Amino acid sequence: MDAHHASLGRRTLEEIRQKRAAERLIKTSSGPDLTQPSLHNDFFGIKKSESGNRLTEADVSGLVSQLQDLQRKNAELEEENNKLTSKLQTREAENDAQQKRLTNLEQNTVPSLRKALKDVAMEKDAAVVAREDLSAQLRTLKKRLKEAEEEQYRVCNQFLYI
Repeated sequence: MDAHHASLGRRTLEEIRQKRAAERLIKTSSGPDLTQPSLHNDFFGIKKSESGNRLTEADVSGLVSQLQDLQRKNAELEEENNKLTSKLQTREAENDAQQKRLTNLEQNTVPSLRKALKDVAMEKDAAVVAREDLSAQLRTLKKRLKEAEEEQYRVCNQFLYI
């Protein structure tokens, strides 16, 4: 009977140690990607029956159940990982396409636009010079016309006085 109580005491002490270790692990977890372990006894180790050091069929079936749960969770996490990897690859492909488009714009479109802008500026300057030239010619023609009219007026006046 004393051996049975001592065994229960050791088991209880071991469970307390495992719980404290798990709590310390939870406190030192480094981010949201680490999930907190559930606090039921199945997680902290093999749940042994009252038969001492030997594993019973119930213990084995419990372990099989835990293993199946962990495999199911692993499969779910693997599926989620695959989805995230797929999304990441899609975004990387989109990013690469945008990067190529930007590079194309920088290398081809922007220089051609700069050249066109430079050409337009040169044409504008040429138009301004041509307008000033035409204005000067017009002033010269008006002056000559006025001089010709004055000359004609003088000739007519001389002709009338003869």
